[in-house]
Amino acid sequence: NGVDVNLKTKFGKSALSTVLNAKIESGERLQALLDAGVNINTQNYLTKQTPLMQAISRGRVKSTTLLLEAGSDLTLIDKHGKNAYEYAQKSNNQEMIQLLEQY
Repeated sequence: NGVDVNLKTKFGKSALSTVLNAKIESGERLQALLDAGVNINTQNYLTKQTPLMQAISRGRVKSTTLLLEAGSDLTLIDKHGKNAYEYAQKSNNQEMIQLLEQY
């Protein structure tokens, strides 16, 4: 339909980051972006966080699952050298840690 789902504002916000940071988790919106070919390994300009890191830090199990199933890169690191697994450990969310250990 001619829409670039990977466009970012001058502040680094994208459709994907907007969906992941919404007050209410929406697996349907995330799935629509995944189906449209959104870059799941894009990194924030300032923090270098990936969408997977954002989902983990917000405790979004459904979003995290969808991103993992879509092939998110677990080896990418943020500006502090932390990867997605370290985000899960920091959150102390056992469900999230177990989910990541499956990948």
